Amino acid sequence: MKNKAFLMATLAISVLILSGCPALLDIIGTTTTTTSTSTSTTTTLAPTEDENVLTGADAASCDEGKLAVTSAGREYIVVNRILAGGATQTLTYEDDGDFEVSEQTHSLAAGPASFPSIFIGNNNGHATTDSNLPVLCGDLLSIHSTWTWSSADAPTADFVAQYELWLVSDPAIGDIAAPDKTLSIWLTTQGAHSPSGSNIGTVALAGKTWNVWKDGSSMSYVAQSTTTGIDFDLKAFIGDAISRSAISNSDNLHDIFAGFKIWSNGAGLASSGFSAVVE
Repeated sequence: MKNKAFLMATLAISVLILSGCPALLDIIGTTTTTTSTSTSTTTTLAPTEDENVLTGADAASCDEGKLAVTSAGREYIVVNRILAGGATQTLTYEDDGDFEVSEQTHSLAAGPASFPSIFIGNNNGHATTDSNLPVLCGDLLSIHSTWTWSSADAPTADFVAQYELWLVSDPAIGDIAAPDKTLSIWLTTQGAHSPSGSNIGTVALAGKTWNVWKDGSSMSYVAQSTTTGIDFDLKAFIGDAISRSAISNSDNLHDIFAGFKIWSNGAGLASSGFSAVVE
């Protein structure tokens, strides 16, 4: 009897479903939606997404046993560098090294608050293994580099998009916290900020004209017109700096960065397609 009653009840429910009973369909629909929402929420918190977020100061894409990001078979490291006390920043990045500033707050310091970047080299506890660095400047054949950046989603950002090259005198040195000399290449025009030192003239390099600034052993090249995509040989800038006695053939190129020096409102700044091949 029980089996017969069960079969009868099952048959009745089937008939109601097929006939489109609104009350029953509402109940079934609500249950299905709730289950689907719960599953979707769990999916959005997948570990792969959490692994590609950097929140701590100087957190890097190679921390905690993770591999450096790779592009065209070569290693790069994305780093969430904080330069000023009180500043905070969060980066999201892809496995090929493309990254975006998703959150950023500035400090009250006069200088830049942060320098989110992608690099090759060996500094502050993070190192790539296939960069051919360090290398004697006098032995350089070329440094072909590409980079594209965007501020479309950061319309009020106060920043400079730039390359930064670190040089050291000792070729045997490994992990460093800071360089002996620097060479910076600003892809944004001067605007409200200026490099340290003095403007000593202009130079035509890599198909563009640059204002040249010198401060002792630091050189800066500031684009006279902003460019958001670059494909050039960085060796040309090293050669010009050598001709101005800022660096020498006996100095060693140790690290190459590309990123944003940010004063404020940096959320939305995005980097893509960075490469640097040292030969």
